[in-house]
Amino acid sequence: MNNELIVITFDEIIANLNLIQGKNIDSVNSVLAYLMFYLGLKKAKVDSVDVLNGDGADTLLGSLKSFMYIDTPYIMKKYNVSKDVARTACKMRFYSLATNPNVKRGTGASHLIIEAIQENNCNAILPFKHKDVIEWVNRLPYNFANKGAYPKNKHLHKEFISYMGNYDNSQERTVMQIGTGIYEKLKGYLNQKY
Repeated sequence: MNNELIVITFDEIIANLNLIQGKNIDSVNSVLAYLMFYLGLKKAKVDSVDVLNGDGADTLLGSLKSFMYIDTPYIMKKYNVSKDVARTACKMRFYSLATNPNVKRGTGASHLIIEAIQENNCNAILPFKHKDVIEWVNRLPYNFANKGAYPKNKHLHKEFISYMGNYDNSQERTVMQIGTGIYEKLKGYLNQKY
């Protein structure tokens, strides 16, 4: 299996801001989500493949918020199960509630990610939009899927990356809004320009 590092620079994002015209974009995160996916898939030269996106993955893995585990002691006592089993049950319930189609939620950036994927002739698979395809991940034991200490200790991510090629354990995982600086840089640029 060949891995290819795809890099999208700040200058490329600025040069392609015209691509967001007419899109339902309401935040800097939405601008970045769309352009990073669109440009990244163009560079990867993919066609007619499934693209698994992580929008909603924190909810899927149970690493979004600690409050979802508030019932852990109650479940442990009532069902006489370990802490890991109780936390797995908690994250499964939270994901089930979060993906309930009868509850109206904000759109976030997932609609833009789907557009970018489809515009590159691929099939989008997202945790919030395609529960039937990916719910099995949510049923993984808490200790395997999460291990806490967001975001750098998400065990499942490391296993996938390791499976796909060489995983350097010295690398730290981060999120775009806090770890790369591109979010703040683009926010400053857009505020100044527009």
